[in-house]
Amino acid sequence: MYHRLIFLSSLALVLGCQKHSADTHDFAADYQCENISPELLVASYELHGQDERELSLWRNGAKVMHQYQPPNIVQFWALDKNQGIWHSQYFDDYQRGIEYEVRDLNAAEQADAWSSYWQFLPQSSIEKMHKLDSGGEGCNAWVQYQDKHEGMQLTLWWLSAFNLPARYEISKEGEQEPLIQQWQLRSLSGNSADINQAFAVRSNYSSTDFADIGDSEDDPFLAKMIRLGFVEHGASGFYDADGHNQQHAGHHH
Repeated sequence: MYHRLIFLSSLALVLGCQKHSADTHDFAADYQCENISPELLVASYELHGQDERELSLWRNGAKVMHQYQPPNIVQFWALDKNQGIWHSQYFDDYQRGIEYEVRDLNAAEQADAWSSYWQFLPQSSIEKMHKLDSGGEGCNAWVQYQDKHEGMQLTLWWLSAFNLPARYEISKEGEQEPLIQQWQLRSLSGNSADINQAFAVRSNYSSTDFADIGDSEDDPFLAKMIRLGFVEHGASGFYDADGHNQQHAGHHH
């Protein structure tokens, strides 16, 4: 529930109010996905709302990235079964990175956290949703789920072969124009050269350990990122229209 609430409340802040409604029964998956591995892919999304943007999810084995455009920031996580989940934040416009210490999580918390990075929604949250429909064939097979939370209706079209949302909508119950926000998967690619390069480029950025930021206040880049609110330990990767991190929108420690 913790990660789902962060995800949902952050989406509301990121996307604002949708100005048009959508028919939730017109879904069909038709992706060129036959030779794509769920372990090595890039999934490109369009996020619709007052704040339009693009989001790409990159997977490469036990590594995953969320690339937001704008604000051209990449969240990176790597799973080490012995040490935990490593997290870095990359700023493409500056070719700089910030590395965070490994969070202390028990096995269940780590599994939930990793699935939220790997597929946007924790598997435990999806399993609690109600199954409405299914369709498609092969790698385009999908399952439709729905849930309700505090007057909001959550509808998910899930690509089972890749553990990814093909579409995700949040709407208000009983409203004339109910749709608030929508994530729409536009394409899938398994081009290994492009994927390996995307990870390699970020790994070559000049990085600063989060613990050392206090000793680096004379660094203009770090000073600017602190002022904008980007530099937060454990940042979730959700940002508003001005690029401010929204990690704590749905949860307070």
